[in-house]
Amino acid sequence: MSEKGQREFDFMSEQLKKKPFYKMRWFRKGIGACALAILFGAAAGITFSVVQPWAKKQFGEPEDPAQVIVVREETETEETEAPQTETAETEAPHTVIERKDLEISDYKMLYRKMAQVAESVYPSVVTVTCETSNVDWFNEVIENRIQTAGLIIAQSQQEYFILTGSHAAVEAERIIVTFSDGTVADASLQKRDAATGLLVLCVRKSSLPADMDGIAPAELGVSGNMKQGEPVIALGTPVANNSSMSFGMITSMVEMPVVDAQYRVLNTDILGSQQGSGILIDLDGKIMGIIAQSFSSDSGQITLTALAVPDIQELVMDLANGRERPTVGIVGKEIDATIAEEFHMPQGIYVRSVAEDSPAMHAGVYVADIITGIDGKEILTIEDYRQEIQKHSPEEMVKLEIKRTSVDGYVDMEVLVQLGR
Repeated sequence: MSEKGQREFDFMSEQLKKKPFYKMRWFRKGIGACALAILFGAAAGITFSVVQPWAKKQFGEPEDPAQVIVVREETETEETEAPQTETAETEAPHTVIERKDLEISDYKMLYRKMAQVAESVYPSVVTVTCETSNVDWFNEVIENRIQTAGLIIAQSQQEYFILTGSHAAVEAERIIVTFSDGTVADASLQKRDAATGLLVLCVRKSSLPADMDGIAPAELGVSGNMKQGEPVIALGTPVANNSSMSFGMITSMVEMPVVDAQYRVLNTDILGSQQGSGILIDLDGKIMGIIAQSFSSDSGQITLTALAVPDIQELVMDLANGRERPTVGIVGKEIDATIAEEFHMPQGIYVRSVAEDSPAMHAGVYVADIITGIDGKEILTIEDYRQEIQKHSPEEMVKLEIKRTSVDGYVDMEVLVQLGR
C-alpha cells in the first residue's frame, strides 16, 4: 500500500489522563465540611466570649457545692485506729448515742425540781381563816373556823390585796390572814363577785412588821402553756391541808357561761375536795388559774378546776379597786356564723336564762331572745357584750337591740335596761 493510502486509514490516537485529587467530589465535600466547622466554631467562640461576662454580671460567680457531713456512730474499730497527726485534716464530726435507763434517783430529782418551782411562788400564797360563832341549845358559844388559800395580787402604800374564793368570808365575824413567813394579821372584805364567788381582802400594812421583804404580790401574767396536756402544780388547800402542793395536768378546757360573762375553766386530774382552794401554776412558775370548785362537775370523782387567769384579770383588778361592776342579769351563748346559717338564726347572744330579780327581768328580756346590739353597736360575741356593758356604771340606762321569735319569724325589738350592781 502506498504511503498515501496508509495515511487515509490511520486512526486518531488518544491517551487518558488521571483526574487530580483536588478536583475529586469527595475532596470538595470535605473542604466544605471543614469550612462549615470553622465557621460554627468561630460563631460559638464569639457568642461565649460575649455571653459569659454578661452571665457573671447577672447571676454572680458559681458557688462550690456544699460540703456534706455524714454523722456516723462511733464503732470499736474506729476507736482502735491510730491517732492522726496534728497536721492532718480535721475529721468529720460524729455523734455518740449512749442509752441510759431512768433510775429512781431521776424520778426523785424531777419531783424535787417541781417542788422548787412551787417554793418560788409560796411567798405570794397565804392562808385565810374565817371565824364565826354560834350559840347552841345550852347557850354555849360554838366557834367555827374555816380555812382556805389566798393569793396576794397587789399592794399599795397602805394595804395588801388578797384574792380568795372563800364564801365564808362574806359572813365571817373575823378574817385572819397568815402569810408564808408565819406573820398573822386581820383582814377586811374589799369586794366580792357573785357570779364567780371570787373576793378580795385587804390587810393593813400598819398591822404588819416592818421587815416583810420576803412577801411580794404575784404576777397575774399570761402563761403560754395554757393547753390540754400541760403539766400543772396546785398550791394552797386543794384537799384539806394548808400549804400543800399536788402535781397533775390539764385534762380539758371548756367555756363556762356565767351571768353577763363567759370564762375558760381548766379541768385537771388532780384530786381535790368541794372546798378546795388555791392556784394552778405551770412548770415555769407562772400562775395559770384560780381554783374555783363551784365550777367543777358533780359527777364521779372530784378533781380540781380553776378559772383561767387571763379571763378574770380585769375582774380581779375591779375587785381590788372596789369598783362597782354593772350587771344586766342574763346568761348567754354566742351564735356564730356557722350556727346562724345552719339553723336560720340571727348572729348575736342567745339568752339561755335570765337571773331572778335582775335588771333584765324587770326590763322584759326573755329566754330565747337574741341580743344583736347595745346602744347601736353590733354585738356578735360574749366579749363584745361584756365590754359594752362594762363601759357603763350601775344605774345607767342602756338600750338592748333584740330579735324575738314570733309566728312570722324574728321581729326586731328595743328594750331599755337600767343596769344593776
